Amino acid sequence: MTFERRAGPGGWYRRGTGAVLALVVLLTACSLVFTEPSIRVAGVRVASLGLTSGTAEVVLEVDNPNGYDLEVRGFDYRLQVVDDGAPDGWRELSAGEWPDTVRLPSRDTLQVTIPVPFDYTALGSALNAIMATGGVDYQVSGETRVGGPTGEYHVPFRQRGTLRP
Repeated sequence: MTFERRAGPGGWYRRGTGAVLALVVLLTACSLVFTEPSIRVAGVRVASLGLTSGTAEVVLEVDNPNGYDLEVRGFDYRLQVVDDGAPDGWRELSAGEWPDTVRLPSRDTLQVTIPVPFDYTALGSALNAIMATGGVDYQVSGETRVGGPTGEYHVPFRQRGTLRP
């Protein structure tokens, strides 16, 4: 290694210091590159039924492909059921927010179960489908709020299936 005398108050410095510093900055920046997590609806099921209402559970699998932990800061959801009487063919069964914060380890998949309460009155004519066929078609959609190294990201999810009591 060679040392050179720098003019001014800095004194001596090692040649190549700038290159080493640039490499450290580059490696740090590369480690902070954010890859959006993937979210898959693993299932929707009826968890409980009461006299006037029930609770469905939406099971989400959240996969973190990054080399660092992320923070899941909650989920917004909308659960709809098929209803021929509705203008767009879907009736909202429930919508809301699950505000819990969960740590998502690096390069890991986390399964999160979101309780979704609903009233039977929201089923409308879909109740006839449940009575006739034992199930009703649904669609669940929403987004996950994920905290990363440079801010908060909103990652959408959506799935259709058949809900059976």
